Amino acid sequence: MWFSRGIGGTTALNYLIEVKGYSFIEVVETITGKQVVVAPKPIKQDNKYYDRPLLL
Repeated sequence: MWFSRGIGGTTALNYLIEVKGYSFIEVVETITGKQVVVAPKPIKQDNKYYDRPLLL
């Protein structure tokens, strides 16, 4: 357990978020020593080709 600046908690993750003001991503990178890769948002595709029946 830890107690700092009138805030207490039980984990390193909680300490870095509450006391140091880190975001969750920054905490994970700090603790693991690795950069977190966030998946890009999917791009909405134009459906003009998908609305027609498939001809073989």
